[in-house]
Amino acid sequence: MSIHWQQVKAEAASYLQRLIQINTTNPPGNELAAAHFLAELARENGLDACIQETAEGRGNLLISFQQEAAHVMTDPASSSLLLLSHLDVVGADEKDWEVPPFSGEIVDDVLWGRGTIDTKQLTIMELMALILLKREKRVFAKDILLIATADEESGSTYGLLRLLDEYGEIFRGKHVISEGGGFPILVSGVPHYLCETGQKGNCQITFHVASSQSTPYYVDNQPMKAAAQLIQRVTKMRWASSSPCRGVGLWEINDWQGYPALD
Repeated sequence: MSIHWQQVKAEAASYLQRLIQINTTNPPGNELAAAHFLAELARENGLDACIQETAEGRGNLLISFQQEAAHVMTDPASSSLLLLSHLDVVGADEKDWEVPPFSGEIVDDVLWGRGTIDTKQLTIMELMALILLKREKRVFAKDILLIATADEESGSTYGLLRLLDEYGEIFRGKHVISEGGGFPILVSGVPHYLCETGQKGNCQITFHVASSQSTPYYVDNQPMKAAAQLIQRVTKMRWASSSPCRGVGLWEINDWQGYPALD
């Protein structure tokens, strides 16, 4: 099957326009209206969809490529790829916008609106990919599950967290494509596309110092001093100049000489 990409672009843009016109500013969210719109769109294109309502007017949308979505939710092993996005958006003050933020208007081939980059565009991209695969009659050994959640912008209490409480096993051992990675940037006139494999992680460092000979009558502050010096050195850490990316590299060995060993 030959794909006419200009037609796909126009079709996807029309879906995104309609999704943006559903105001899902969080709070209060109102994501159910968006979820119902997308569920009907999915069913019209041969996909199956179900909605997990989490509060009045709020809920998560689940669309499966091959099986009934409800079955995929209760049989985690039946799917291998999850396409994740969210339906809520942050607030938008219309006076700050050149084009009304919930109009979905296209000006000079640019689609305007709150959610066009966070992340209603991703929801439509993922849904459009499934629609195209369905039209080409593709079949896979395991299913693909699209999940568009509520409440991401305010902590996910009525969104992903509720989904994890009831169906958390569907994420175990899966490949997940979600928002992240940043935007294209120009470096010396050459476009670079950023990739991201993790976000908001913790880095914990444990170190030990020599045992102290301190007594209640003679306080030995040397261990405390050594710890403070190490912390100060960490804050001034230099990255190896050979690292291909800023912020990614190896600590220079000389930075640690004379200081307590790390675990």
